[in-house]
Amino acid sequence: MPSSFYFDEPFAKQTFSPESCVSASTEIAVFKHVPALDGLRAVAVLLVMLLHVGAFFPEFAGFAKFGGMGVDIFFVLSGFLITCVLLKEHNKTGGISLKNFYVRRGLRLMPAYWFFLIVLYTSGSLLLSAERANTTYAGGNFIYSFFYLTNWISAAAPDNVTGALTHTWSLAVEEQFYVLWSLLLFVFFRQKMTRSQLFYLTLFAVGALAFGRARRASTGGAPGSVLYFSTETRIDAMLIGCAAAMVYMWKLLPKTFYKSFCFDALALGSAGAAIFVFAGCPYSDVNYYSFALPVFTASIAVIVLWLATRETSVFHSVLEIKAMGWTGRISYGLYLWHSVMYEASGKFFASSAPGVRVFIGIFLAFAAASVSYYLVEKIFLSAKDKLTGAVVK
Repeated sequence: MPSSFYFDEPFAKQTFSPESCVSASTEIAVFKHVPALDGLRAVAVLLVMLLHVGAFFPEFAGFAKFGGMGVDIFFVLSGFLITCVLLKEHNKTGGISLKNFYVRRGLRLMPAYWFFLIVLYTSGSLLLSAERANTTYAGGNFIYSFFYLTNWISAAAPDNVTGALTHTWSLAVEEQFYVLWSLLLFVFFRQKMTRSQLFYLTLFAVGALAFGRARRASTGGAPGSVLYFSTETRIDAMLIGCAAAMVYMWKLLPKTFYKSFCFDALALGSAGAAIFVFAGCPYSDVNYYSFALPVFTASIAVIVLWLATRETSVFHSVLEIKAMGWTGRISYGLYLWHSVMYEASGKFFASSAPGVRVFIGIFLAFAAASVSYYLVEKIFLSAKDKLTGAVVK
């Protein structure tokens, strides 16, 4: 889920022939930071935090209906980012170093994640209610989480046997996807597949996965836990982000389109569609898996493209507020820690008013995420480029 957003200049000079997959190019554009996408990441994590306010504080149960779509925003952004990085590396070097990619992802994701697991393992009985702690420590939940297998355990157990580790399911899906997608791109590039072949194959995979999920949802072929947690029912969101990255990096649309009223209208319509789905189809509804997810994630992909290719707008100004950017940068820690801190607040301040407990839980989540970011994540982020070489700068 985490990463800062740096991308190629969208209209830098590059040659493109859809009939041939270009290897190393002498024209390497300068990467730039896109603050608006950090802001969009902040929106995603705040939605997830809102979801769990309703889950942990019964007085605010109404908030628990829609925030799960924040995870889908994370998925689209993740697919977009890692594909931009991999395509940039291929364009620059003529290949993809799987070793470097896995080292970079590992240093970005694992230290903060394992820090969270260690603290929870050693202090869970203090932070959590007795019932929640017993559930969290039961079976091999920490082992499953350590090896990014939580989503499969959650899919098989609708009663949330993973306890305070349940939310790590999305991190498991992402890690599994990173391994699979990087391997596929490595093979596809080695096989000299053309850009158009890769792009349309990605779109075909999105359609096939979405259709399979919709069919299983509409026919009752899988329970809700399977539809929500399983890898094959969720990675089409990341693949939509991957397809958007191909459009962006390979300039599959003309430069004039990005500056046109049509693109503005498409982005505005996509925002409207995303809001409509968000407001009208909670993740507990079977229609969420039938048609809402493809509509929502495709809309988010269009919005990501629009934000990355436009420099200024009212929406950019809002998303680029310093507080939003900072929240986006610490969003990984917020995702990891917020539910545990909600529970700790409910446990230690049980006699306080509901609003006070929510405020304290949110404050503790931001405090824990800040510690994670400044004392753990940044240390390994600084080592990442030294060990593997900077692909994204």
